[in-house]
Amino acid sequence: MSTEQINENLAFLHQYVMDLEKRDEKTVQLLTAFNKPKEWIMNYLFNLINEYEALLG
Repeated sequence: MSTEQINENLAFLHQYVMDLEKRDEKTVQLLTAFNKPKEWIMNYLFNLINEYEALLG
């Protein structure tokens, strides 16, 4: 994966997380297709962000 692709994915994930933070738990579950608590979903997405940031070094 190129640096440009990683940066694009990071930008998308940051915006997605900011949008989800404003939503209620049921909406977050519907938007992400996870039947987990909102806190779990947010932690999962933050972990994805950390993985992409690690790829950048």
